[in-house]
Amino acid sequence: MKKAILFSVILFFMSSCSTLKVAIVDPHPYDMAQVQNIVLVPVVFSERQLATLPLIDAAVYNSGIRSTAEEQAEIMKNASVEASQFYQEAIKSKTGKNVIIAKRTLSETRYDIKDDSETINSVKSIATEYKADLVVIVVSRVRTVGVGLFGIRGGNVLDATMQLYDINGESSGKAVFTSETISCGSKDLDSFKEICDLHLALGDELVALLF
Repeated sequence: MKKAILFSVILFFMSSCSTLKVAIVDPHPYDMAQVQNIVLVPVVFSERQLATLPLIDAAVYNSGIRSTAEEQAEIMKNASVEASQFYQEAIKSKTGKNVIIAKRTLSETRYDIKDDSETINSVKSIATEYKADLVVIVVSRVRTVGVGLFGIRGGNVLDATMQLYDINGESSGKAVFTSETISCGSKDLDSFKEICDLHLALGDELVALLF
């Protein structure tokens, strides 16, 4: 049954949308009829993942990125607010359920969230605090996938993962997207904002898969 669900999801991506470069789904069926309240943890932007090769070109490009670290942090802060509101409305529209944005996030902000005791306890605490039947976590990062000659330009993508948990901290589904590559200079803050805002363009795909 699980393999059949995964196969149908793969077909969905192949036929429905060309904007996603990569899509992976780990389905864990749950009964939406039993869900009344959903709490969304504010969208997290993890640390930007820098390129390592070519060695000299990547070093030049990364130096430019680090020089605008404060501006990038502000952009990610604002993008998190907008993305959280977007997902709140998208999930509410899809499910018809009450969707609340939590006032706190997880203590762990790495992109690859582990289903360890710390995460499980955090999820259970949030579910209890907001009387929620389902907890939604969205983590994302901007990742440099390649750097051009002399480090003048680089290719960057947005990775995003949506994970669902029940009140006991058990996984209830996971979907991932990697956006198409956007080429820009290391100090190009307008392009960096464009990448961060891809949640607003591609987030519906995550919601459609899990709700």
